Amino acid sequence: MPAPTPARFKATLVVEALQWDGSEAAADALWEWTKFVVSRRADGSPNAVATDFMVLGEDDAYEVFCCYDEDFELRPGNEVERRMSAGYTAVIRDRLCGAWANVRTGDWIIRGAAGPFQVCRDGDFSGKYRSVTGDRHDCP
Repeated sequence: MPAPTPARFKATLVVEALQWDGSEAAADALWEWTKFVVSRRADGSPNAVATDFMVLGEDDAYEVFCCYDEDFELRPGNEVERRMSAGYTAVIRDRLCGAWANVRTGDWIIRGAAGPFQVCRDGDFSGKYRSVTGDRHDCP
């Protein structure tokens, strides 16, 4: 009997996506879309929230990437500056890998059926996905 070999399959997958255009409106929308509750009060209401999306160059990005020295001055060549000099304008947390994925203006942020966010370059996105209407569970 011959050894089994891998076969290739194509699945129809419905995802939610937002395009990062670098605008304040897109930043606000992505922040809201990716936020999650970190802790809750005794009554169950949110006590603290965080987000999986950050615009590079804003204060929170410098804090998350530990870019300040002991005198609260920015370290030269810090992580945010390195990412920005490579052409990235934002980051999205990849919870499966526990790392921050780089995002360029024009990229799409995708949330799959299982929930984690990923980055898709605009050219790849337009070649793989088409817009659908209706509830995500009703789409073919």
